[in-house]
Amino acid sequence: MALYGVAFVMLLAAGLLLGLAARDFLRETGLLWASIAISTSAVVLAILSLVLPRRP
Repeated sequence: MALYGVAFVMLLAAGLLLGLAARDFLRETGLLWASIAISTSAVVLAILSLVLPRRP
């Protein structure tokens, strides 16, 4: 469940970065690439949290 929580926080951070990039009308693509990287990491962590066996 901890991985799922981390993935959710990363998804929120990615959304924030995407919003900042959109606000600046994509003058610089660095925030966009950071958002893509964090979003991808969040998806991987969410999948891992569902696939990995839980400890009793």
